[in-house]
Amino acid sequence: MSGIWLCLLTPLFLILSFPKFDLSHLGWIALVPFLLAARRMGWLESFVLSWVVGLLSFMGIFAWIHHVKGFSFIHYLLLGLYLGIYFGIFGSMIHIFDPQTALYPVFVALVWVCLEYLRSHFFFLALPWALLGHTQYKNINLIQCASFTGVYGLSFLMALVNASMAMFLYRIFFDRPGRIENKRRFYHFSFCLHLWPIFLVLLLCLWGKSIRKRGLHTGKIRVGLVQGNIPQEIKWKKEILTRTIDRYECLTKEAAGEQPSLIIWPETSIPIDFHSYPTKMWRILRLAKNIEIPLVCGAAGSAKIGRSENKPGGIYNSAFYISAEGTLVGEYRKIKLLPFGEYLPSLGRLSWSTFFPKLKNRFLPGEKARVFPLHKESFGITICWENIFPDFFRKFVLNGASFMVNISNDGWFKHSAGPYQHLMCNVFRAVENRISIARAANTGVSCFISPFGRIIRKITDEGKKDLNIIGVAVEDLPFYPGPTFYTKYGDIFIFASITLLILGLFRQIIRQFLILKYMGNINEKYKFEK
Repeated sequence: MSGIWLCLLTPLFLILSFPKFDLSHLGWIALVPFLLAARRMGWLESFVLSWVVGLLSFMGIFAWIHHVKGFSFIHYLLLGLYLGIYFGIFGSMIHIFDPQTALYPVFVALVWVCLEYLRSHFFFLALPWALLGHTQYKNINLIQCASFTGVYGLSFLMALVNASMAMFLYRIFFDRPGRIENKRRFYHFSFCLHLWPIFLVLLLCLWGKSIRKRGLHTGKIRVGLVQGNIPQEIKWKKEILTRTIDRYECLTKEAAGEQPSLIIWPETSIPIDFHSYPTKMWRILRLAKNIEIPLVCGAAGSAKIGRSENKPGGIYNSAFYISAEGTLVGEYRKIKLLPFGEYLPSLGRLSWSTFFPKLKNRFLPGEKARVFPLHKESFGITICWENIFPDFFRKFVLNGASFMVNISNDGWFKHSAGPYQHLMCNVFRAVENRISIARAANTGVSCFISPFGRIIRKITDEGKKDLNIIGVAVEDLPFYPGPTFYTKYGDIFIFASITLLILGLFRQIIRQFLILKYMGNINEKYKFEK
């Protein structure tokens, strides 16, 4: 029973390590209580308990989802149950490996990070949100290793520290030496054997600090952001469309006073099908021509969730790029659509209507990770949650993007932790690809992120509030020479981790086979002698 109560510390620590709490240091010990308790359980008991721990953890982290229109407690519970399964598998798989071996923490970390990768790529349920490594998004020196390993390297490192600390504490409190004179030697040996990952973390922090100091940028570009803060409840009403454009036009002229090379509006800032409203489209084209500054503006004919009008054949969630001459240069169409919000995944003859409301409009996916020219540089655009997918984001950089734009509408999440958890993913995309990011969100958080993952500036009011406010910001974004190792080779680290985990599992199977064979030979010898 004491082990069950101990396990409850794990979801508490995990929840507190993510935004809004941002107690990131708790992430380094969050798994320790669970690992200590699971050590004294069987694999089935560990699976059930860890599933519950995962359920509580993810329901706490994703508590903001109840703000999203159209989602009920049933959807919230289903999300927790699904994500909790990965924790359950983790809890059962760690019993495969011998906890007495020095490599046990390494195998625990490999299991954890491989399951995170599986969760991030599991068909339409892929969700690389709230990974353990994400908790360190403010630890700028440490996260520089993501330029080699991606965010999964941070998750591996944190799981390794957790497992090593759990193993050290178990040895201290449950594997005490029999003789008093051996205690000092035992404790020194245990400290050196199990806490070496902490020294690895310190070395990586020092390396990251040196990288930041010697990094030289190759140029800058001045970019402006506009945050219109149109309330989600009225955003899609056609009667306020003119007022919406009036607000964005006024804010754009304010930003233009600081002479940026590009001004960015948020996702669906113009809540119409651009091509179906030519008078509104020409008004925005004329605005870009008058201020002589290119614009990026998001537009869609309908909201993601709770739509009311039907468009035959489907619509696109798009970002339009308008030149300083007032011409439409190009359109990026969102590729990574939101399941159950922008489309319902196909289940053959089965239907989702039992659990989810039927969508009246069907969004269509785009086809290409396009980059757009801007003076001598180029930039790519991601829309909404596309920035949480590392392997998708790097495609734009490989296609030649010098900096990235992310437009989003996090107004669904109100004042919750949702917008801040979404923002932390952008930090890792910047570090992984050593690229600047300009992020414009309807209600916030709109900000600029440096290639080293530092949030340079946010749109805030006089009270430093960054959500549900109206404002503009203009900033110089630096360019850095690339590409990074991660940009060129992607998730090599995770593929190596999967390979090592498979080899470890194979080794353990062979070991168990040889033990059983040895025990069988002893039994036969005993029977023969008897």
